[in-house]
Amino acid sequence: MRNQTRKLTFLLSVIFFPFLLVELIRAAQPPNISALFIFGDSLADVGNNNYLPTLAKCNYPPYGVDYPQKKATGRWTSGENVIDMFAEYLNMTSPPPFYSIRSQLEIKNVSIAFTGVSFASGSCGILPTTGKQYLKCSDFDMQLENFKVTLQEIESANFPNNQTAFNQYTSQSICAIVIGNNDYINNYLNSFYVEYKNYTCSEFAEILATNMSSKIQELYSLGCKKLVVANVAAVGCCPYERMASSSPPNTCNEIQNNCVNLYNEKLRDQVLPNFIANHTEVKVVYVDIWNFSRECTINPSSCGLLDSCNPCCTTYANGTCIPIPDALLNLPIISNLLCPNRSTHLFWDSFHPTTAVDHMILDGCTNPTNPYYPSPCDKPFSYLF
Repeated sequence: MRNQTRKLTFLLSVIFFPFLLVELIRAAQPPNISALFIFGDSLADVGNNNYLPTLAKCNYPPYGVDYPQKKATGRWTSGENVIDMFAEYLNMTSPPPFYSIRSQLEIKNVSIAFTGVSFASGSCGILPTTGKQYLKCSDFDMQLENFKVTLQEIESANFPNNQTAFNQYTSQSICAIVIGNNDYINNYLNSFYVEYKNYTCSEFAEILATNMSSKIQELYSLGCKKLVVANVAAVGCCPYERMASSSPPNTCNEIQNNCVNLYNEKLRDQVLPNFIANHTEVKVVYVDIWNFSRECTINPSSCGLLDSCNPCCTTYANGTCIPIPDALLNLPIISNLLCPNRSTHLFWDSFHPTTAVDHMILDGCTNPTNPYYPSPCDKPFSYLF
């Protein structure tokens, strides 16, 4: 009899443990937040490109030098990026790269995806042609397809025959979008591409805005009711573009910045207001990376920075960091290749911000009254709760 009881107890634990695990995960989240799903480019990539046949990779040191165990994870900075910090703010685990868990999804082991997934991919953009000089990347269309697959598996595993509960799950998830930078850096402003060369900046901005509008609408149709939408950074301020245009210190290529900002204005003044007007139940936080990155470049002291012009690592001509072997990371000679105080630099490589600057972005969006640097968010993130 005792053995039968033990067998029954073991059997019940095996059956109900996955459901208990899901409930524990749910209980640990902030009020009204089920999951965090990320769509974007290298500013939000947490390692998807590690699994793709692409030249756009950063899974080597010194990337990750400030990450736990100095691990190069595929994040385009020295440590955690703003997505990790946002997840931590939400008391959630940082969303894993979709391609790192695809095999688990295929065998229906979807608990790892329940609290969110990152679909972001470095070098890609809103347009499907962006970044193709680096071979394979996951553009916004592909990211949405991967999102659909993920939701289907989550629904099948956790909400069978319960559409109401699944709809509540998706509507209480946050969908964050950080994309569009490469549509300028790796497309419109890049001599490799000729597809849009005959378009004016305004015409290209309209193409991007129209595409972004349809993508946001598709996310809504898939259940997203809480969105964080970032605009395109002031790409004319990044070291790569500044060097190409021979810009003096603490200045930017304003021709490029003004071109980019035409899209940002359409996103801020047309795409998002129209979306909100048509769907009054949604909550949207707009993140103005353009103004933040430009202000920190021109007036670094306003952001508590000393250097807003130079990359923190020694870079190749393409703007990415020159590799440093693991064994050499702690040697004094590395000071010639890597800035020793990364908290005072705006840029990690010639395109991406340092971990310190990502912290500033998060702090500005969680505490908009912070007096030390301009808040990039039109509302605090707590508005989404």
